[in-house]
Amino acid sequence: MSTSKELDPFESKSSVRFLGCVPALDDGWNGLFVYSLVFVPALDDLLPKSGISRTTANVGYYGGLLALFMIGYGFALAWSDR
Repeated sequence: MSTSKELDPFESKSSVRFLGCVPALDDGWNGLFVYSLVFVPALDDLLPKSGISRTTANVGYYGGLLALFMIGYGFALAWSDR
């Protein structure tokens, strides 16, 4: 008979959160691939309708703003349990 306490992998809430997020990691990779395929054609279509000229610099600038928003959203999701 062992006197040591057996370790339960689901005892910690953080491990349960991590295991719950594992399927979402795959969705994130798929989303990055689709995002990169759709990004430039979508901005090429939307920028002129917003009154902004369709140049490579404008696509990069407004795409960078969108990317910063998405990164901030990801950090907020990661820090939401604190």
